[in-house]
Amino acid sequence: DDLSDDDSLEVDDNTMEELACFNLCVRAHVEEGLGRRSGPCCFTGFRSCRLAQRRTIGPHWRKKNLPRASWDCGLCIMFQLCIGIPWVLVVLASLWYYAFLAPTYTRIEKELDSKWGFVLEAGHEYTAPVWMGEFGTGKRGTYWVNFVRYLAERDVDWGYWPLNPEKLTNGYFDDWGHWHPHPEQWDEDTYSVLELDYMTVREPWRQLDLHALRQSPAAPVLNQQPCQRSVLGSTCGG
Repeated sequence: DDLSDDDSLEVDDNTMEELACFNLCVRAHVEEGLGRRSGPCCFTGFRSCRLAQRRTIGPHWRKKNLPRASWDCGLCIMFQLCIGIPWVLVVLASLWYYAFLAPTYTRIEKELDSKWGFVLEAGHEYTAPVWMGEFGTGKRGTYWVNFVRYLAERDVDWGYWPLNPEKLTNGYFDDWGHWHPHPEQWDEDTYSVLELDYMTVREPWRQLDLHALRQSPAAPVLNQQPCQRSVLGSTCGG
């Protein structure tokens, strides 16, 4: 019965797989004997354990059209949940973090520097002037505030688009990026500097920001949202 020091026990791969599943299978049979099912997989011995192992974490996990196991009752849904739920939580956490990171000035500064802002650095072979043409917006949102601040700090030359309050259109893009054509017509351009009378300035905040950029070198642009008088009333001052 006792093994000497020179004795050795040879164990093949199938035996190792059986031993790896032993505790799981014993627990399954004990649970079934008590009238309970230990999990979503109805194991019936070592052979079933080997099949489950090969199809989930073994060499057959990528194979398709495998025959259904007789004991398979929705193979290892708990295994899928235990693996899938953490990944879903990681993705959601990443999106949540990005939602806070994306609107920051540091984010847009790094993005623009990597694309074209680096050519403004003096003393390099690639150093060159930059003209930022045809940029505009209809409201003073986070992107506008960060963008004009970037232009001011880099003292970029620019041209705002547009001055005129009307534009000739023959269609429009919907929220999904689909183009909807229509006969040519003149529409109001809410990005314009002037109102439809070609005399009145459309949005004072736009002129204040652009005035800072018109100076040489460009003056700092306040990196903050304007006071919403329609909401806060007289607390905005003035």
